[in-house]
Amino acid sequence: APSLPGFGYSDKPATTGWGTEKNAAAWVELMDRLGHSQFLAQGGDWGGNITTVLGGRFPERLLGIFSTFAEA
Repeated sequence: APSLPGFGYSDKPATTGWGTEKNAAAWVELMDRLGHSQFLAQGGDWGGNITTVLGGRFPERLLGIFSTFAEA
């Protein structure tokens, strides 16, 4: 499972603007590069928000999502 840029084992991004939308698009690009046209996504804390954005912006790419981040 990938870490958010700048967290875990991921390097800090060299550019700014790595919000939920950009992270969601980056996950789709990563899955493309790995050869996965569809995938499952799980996220907690900030990852939960990104997972929600993935489901909303890229529904055709997601087989399902699981979020442990409560949203109102």
